[in-house]
Amino acid sequence: MKPHVREAVANIAGRLISGMTASSLYHCSKKRRVLMRGSVGSSVDVFDPQKGCHISGSGNGSEYSLYHSGEGAQILLRLNGTDFTGYDHDSGGLLGGKVQGNTVAVYDNDDGQSFTSSQRLGLGLKRFGA
Repeated sequence: MKPHVREAVANIAGRLISGMTASSLYHCSKKRRVLMRGSVGSSVDVFDPQKGCHISGSGNGSEYSLYHSGEGAQILLRLNGTDFTGYDHDSGGLLGGKVQGNTVAVYDNDDGQSFTSSQRLGLGLKRFGA
């Protein structure tokens, strides 16, 4: 899964599960803030101004069908309590994660990497163990 798609999924899943508002990610390993503006709920419309694209779609509270306009691909996102799973049709990769308080952990099976993000001051994204 491409890093900017992973960042969008972390932002959307974290906001849907926690109910918190987070309009940016801080990518610790790249030492830069990634803005993501928009709304999440039964419908999702998030804009990534760096990539100039929308991630939008709808869901029923537990399953969301999203479209990443920049990649021209669907993303399926399933929520189960504080856990989430998904499938990125662009990369053909599975992903999973968990929201615990102010932290979102994402595991991307496509490249075998794990990432965490904190929602305290926006949403911070970093690699586990970094």
